[in-house]
Amino acid sequence: MKEIKSIIAGVVATGKVGDYVLYNRLGVPCIRRASTKKRSVDSYTAAQRIGQNRLRYLVSLYRALQGTSVPQAWKKALKRPGQTGYNAFVSQNYAAFSKDEIIADYSRVKMSEGELRLPLGICMAVSGGHELTLHWETRKDKLMGAKDDRLHVLLMDGDGSFRTVVRDNLDVCRGDGQAVIPLAPEEGLPVHLYCYWEAAAGDRFTPSWYAKINWE
Repeated sequence: MKEIKSIIAGVVATGKVGDYVLYNRLGVPCIRRASTKKRSVDSYTAAQRIGQNRLRYLVSLYRALQGTSVPQAWKKALKRPGQTGYNAFVSQNYAAFSKDEIIADYSRVKMSEGELRLPLGICMAVSGGHELTLHWETRKDKLMGAKDDRLHVLLMDGDGSFRTVVRDNLDVCRGDGQAVIPLAPEEGLPVHLYCYWEAAAGDRFTPSWYAKINWE
C-alpha cells in the first residue's frame, strides 16, 4: 500500500484507474494494485465467511433505511477522519449481527448517533390495539436539550425482513414530553421501537433509544 498526495489540498480521488485502486483510509489517500485473481469461496476461513454474512446483512439494512432520516443522522454524526456515514453505520452496528441470524440482538442496533443528549425518563407503553405512547421527562433538569428538537420513530418487524414503519414527520418536539403513535392495520404489529431527536436546524441528532414492544 502506498500513500498518494493530492495535488489540490482537500481533494481525494477514489475508484479504479487502470490496474490500480484509489481509496481513502481514515483521511489518508492510498493506492494499491487491483487483484487479477478471483478467490475461491472455499479458500475463506469460517471467520471470514461470518464477516461477509454480517456485512451483507448490514448493507441490506442500510438500503432498507434509505428514504428515512437514518442516513442523514449518520452523515451528521461525529466520525473518524475520512469515515463516511455509511462506514460509521456499519462499524457501530456490526456487533448486532451473527452468522446465523440477520439481527441477533435488536437492542444493539443503532439507528442514530450524535452529540445531542436523549431526554431522561423515556418509556414506551402499548396504549391501544394498534397504538403506542412514548413518554419522557420535560423538567428543565431532565429535558437535556432544546424544546424544539424533533422526534423521529422507527418501528421494525422481528422476522429479519427489515420491514420498517417510519414516523419521520411527527409533529412532536422534545418539549412536548409525549408522542402517541397510531398504526394502521396494514402496518401490522412491529415488535422493535427506535426513537431519536433531531435539532431544529437539522445539523445534530441524539443516539437512538430502543424498546421491545409487547402487544397485548
